[in-house]
Amino acid sequence: MYLIYSIFYSFIKDKYMKKISFTFILCFICSIFCLADTWKDIHGQGTEKEQWKEIKVQGTEKPLERGEYFLVTYNGQHYLACGKSLLGTSSDIWLMDLTNSTQTFRKIYTSNDNEEFRGQVNPAPFVLNDKLYVLYSGYNNIFIYSYDFTATRKGWIKENSPTSSNDFTPRFGFAVATIDNNIYVFGGYKFVSPIGFVEDASIFGYFSYSSKTQEWTFQTIPLDSDPKKIPEPSHSHTMIAINNALYLFGGYGKSRMLNDLWKYDVSKNAWQKIDTGQPESEIPKARMWHTMHANKNKEIWILGGLNDSNEMLWEYDIAGNKWIRKESAPISFSCHRSVLQEGKEMKIYIWSGRTTTERGYLTEDTIYEYTYIAAEEEKEIEKKEIENKEIEKKEIEKKEIEKKEIEKKEIAKKIKIKDSFSFELLGIVFVVIIALLSFIILRNKK
Repeated sequence: MYLIYSIFYSFIKDKYMKKISFTFILCFICSIFCLADTWKDIHGQGTEKEQWKEIKVQGTEKPLERGEYFLVTYNGQHYLACGKSLLGTSSDIWLMDLTNSTQTFRKIYTSNDNEEFRGQVNPAPFVLNDKLYVLYSGYNNIFIYSYDFTATRKGWIKENSPTSSNDFTPRFGFAVATIDNNIYVFGGYKFVSPIGFVEDASIFGYFSYSSKTQEWTFQTIPLDSDPKKIPEPSHSHTMIAINNALYLFGGYGKSRMLNDLWKYDVSKNAWQKIDTGQPESEIPKARMWHTMHANKNKEIWILGGLNDSNEMLWEYDIAGNKWIRKESAPISFSCHRSVLQEGKEMKIYIWSGRTTTERGYLTEDTIYEYTYIAAEEEKEIEKKEIENKEIEKKEIEKKEIEKKEIEKKEIAKKIKIKDSFSFELLGIVFVVIIALLSFIILRNKK
């Protein structure tokens, strides 16, 4: 150690070497700060919190485990409907109430054996204007059914006739999303001749409702002739709407599963492939039969699907144009459905569906919950907690003051009563004394 000190001292004795030494030390310190920032970017996410947990389904009434069902949110409540169980397809609807400690699910509609809609496999659901819609396609026709949450008489109602959608090629495995009351559709696979991916003009377009004809009609949207500027024909992908844009992810293309993320700008009528510039190890792997959600119009969340890492959860930061890998789920999910609940504590719920690590369907007795609190949300929550503690402290102090005031009043009242009693007693004694004196005086006169 002495030798090192001696060498260093001999260097800095010279003025020129002092400048070099100062520069070296300054660079060394800056390097440390840069390394710290890099370490934070790689290994830290600020003070964000995330957690997976299993929720036990309560009550005796519950839906049968199933796949190809769907979960939707209406007026802040989550609904489960349709799907295929071991007993076949069903069009039942259940309210999922996680605040109820005794009964998690409550059936609000029971399938009717005589009704036409029986919850066909892989329908495309969406909520629009107080109605739950299901758009599904058979081999030859397209059907739209609705369930009115506000109607007195409950039931599925057929919204269209097959002839109103002559421009739409029947298909399976397509995705839908709504913007301004228009139902946008992309992709799919057809089983009528010629069998294969939908590649005609109806691969992309939207359904709209005419109050005049009281019909849903399909309008095709022309695509760019350059295949590099449009999504590849696919099925079993996902699509969501954020503001005035559509986001499309994954699915199975002509020869492989995909992990492309595309954005369609309605105002520009143009598709754009999103490239984050990240290496393959830092973006989601190709997948199909996954779920996709938007959170506060700032983030896209993707979970599960058919691939070799379907327990992984991913977040796409729209503003930062970056994929972020989140905490993996405790089990793999495929052909499942999920619902995202926005808030300071964002939550994702998954019930049943398929898995590759256990038996065919996940049990109906468990709901998987993922909770995420962003760094800024965590600070806001902590701030709120401090404010609540201060309010609670002030309330306690206020109650203590009020209590002391009441005690003071009680004491004062008792003192007043005591003083009053004392004066009354003194008056009585005085009267008695006067009476005795009067008696003595009268007796002496006699």
